[in-house]
Amino acid sequence: MLHNVETYCELKSRADSNRKNFWYILTVLIVSIVFGIFKFKQQDTIIDRYNNATVYKTTAYTLHYSECKKKPDHKEYGKTFTGAQATVGRTVAVDPDYIPLGSHIFIMSGIIIEGKKYYEFIAEDTGNAVKGKQIDIYFGDEKQHDKAIKYGLKYLLVYIKGDK
Repeated sequence: MLHNVETYCELKSRADSNRKNFWYILTVLIVSIVFGIFKFKQQDTIIDRYNNATVYKTTAYTLHYSECKKKPDHKEYGKTFTGAQATVGRTVAVDPDYIPLGSHIFIMSGIIIEGKKYYEFIAEDTGNAVKGKQIDIYFGDEKQHDKAIKYGLKYLLVYIKGDK
């Protein structure tokens, strides 16, 4: 920030000698700041996400017995690999060799689950069939099984926060 103040003062002093250019120089400075020519410390921006996103294979899963091999009365039913309760719009399963557990995952196009669109997920689970650059999105309990099957397999642009 101090660098920007110094730059502003320098521009102002130059402009003092030529008053009619002051407003032009000030406008250029403001536009430069707005469009990021002068770098401020930025948190994860949408532009950064697009620039650093890659294509991942995405699938969907539920708590249907055919997928998790647990019935609703099982003590581990609905628990993820990390111990969290699987939650629609938050939980995804990943291959931890590719995406560290706990990573924040942004699916750029979003995913509609039960009529609501979600963009940000957390890698909380793993799965026997989840290998490599694949993300398995949690769609809900066994009642959502047909919707998960209908989702099928899609290749989507994904940004993993903190992934280098």
